[in-house]
Amino acid sequence: MRYGLPDLLFCKVSMHDVMHHQEQAAMAAPASINDNVILNTPTDDLVEQLLERFRLDVPVLERENAEADHSEGPVEVYDAFSRDYGGRNVHRTVQGSIIELKVPFSGDKEFFRIQPTTFDSAPPPSGD
Repeated sequence: MRYGLPDLLFCKVSMHDVMHHQEQAAMAAPASINDNVILNTPTDDLVEQLLERFRLDVPVLERENAEADHSEGPVEVYDAFSRDYGGRNVHRTVQGSIIELKVPFSGDKEFFRIQPTTFDSAPPPSGD
């Protein structure tokens, strides 16, 4: 999300859950293969098919192709210590600098939602 509440990275699902799911699915996969396919396909080919199916495609950033754009415009800000009478954070819009960084990558974009095994339990403030 460009302005307002961000779509936070690295905090939707734990890496442990991802690895556990992949392990369980990979262990169950051979039982779901047709017996004729198992008997008539070379073992190395079956292994390669299973590897490809359950491979985790970790993103690789293409830093050399990164681009940054700068513009001026309205930016929503808030002060977590200045609350209104309802107990909510006070939001204001001010004129500010907007820097948008684009970093191309290869791999599965869903990895940007996975919480690493080591993390800080306090994500950035949500603005509420």
